[in-house]
Amino acid sequence: MWFDILKNTKTVSQTSGSFDFEEEEIPEKTDDDCLRWVREFNALIKKFKNIVDEYDFEIIHQEPSQEHNQIVCQVLDEIKEAAKGGEFFGEQWIYKLGEGIIVGRNANWNEGITYSFQHYDGDGYQALITIRKDGKTIVDSTINSHASEPFDDYFRKILRSYDGKGKEPNPDYKGDETAKKLSDVLLEINSHFQKLHPIFKFYKTEHFKE
Repeated sequence: MWFDILKNTKTVSQTSGSFDFEEEEIPEKTDDDCLRWVREFNALIKKFKNIVDEYDFEIIHQEPSQEHNQIVCQVLDEIKEAAKGGEFFGEQWIYKLGEGIIVGRNANWNEGITYSFQHYDGDGYQALITIRKDGKTIVDSTINSHASEPFDDYFRKILRSYDGKGKEPNPDYKGDETAKKLSDVLLEINSHFQKLHPIFKFYKTEHFKE
């Protein structure tokens, strides 16, 4: 599994009368499992949600269940292996665990483990992972823009040149403070995806100003 299991076993030597013995401290259960990546992503989605106008995006941060940890591990492992092979998950394809992308009319979307995974900041913005087991959603952590230029009013002070207004201020610009907050959280999201593989390149604010 892609998370190392952390062990923290402490041995303390003690003496009682003429008898020596060792006492082993059993570590408490931690959340260092595969669901940790999902939960940390959900926390970043909530930060994003507090900055943007919610109606411009599909935003979901469903809390995953511990019983599905093994499935999430398998999916994340498969994503990592695909990324090693050059897959950058720029499209919102549906994958079936162990079989790859599901295509065609006869594809069974509701049998076995299927998932979508995407991080893309080109025409629109998507950062998401959804996992279904036999058609039932067990993981849904999603940021999906409804528009192709969702961050214009957050980063663009001057209107776009192809609108014929390239030198006019953007009247809907939300201010430097909001731009900084949004840029910071988008960088955090990108860094979080890079925990899976470096192929998820750093997001750059300048991209949204072009």
